[in-house]
Amino acid sequence: MRIYVDTSVINGLYVQDKRIKEITEHFFRIVQYANHILYGSEVVAIEIKSTSDLEKRKLFDKNH
Repeated sequence: MRIYVDTSVINGLYVQDKRIKEITEHFFRIVQYANHILYGSEVVAIEIKSTSDLEKRKLFDKNH
């Protein structure tokens, strides 16, 4: 299955709200377990590359 994600889904991994973070982590575990393919647009890539958060930018560069 192909699943489109935008930055709000990715940011769910970094929020302070424990419930949202747990739901997002669960989503990514399911995606990994089921071998789904995640897609994002060029806009998503630009938003991530433009973040002032160096750790997020490093993760993107490492996996992109």
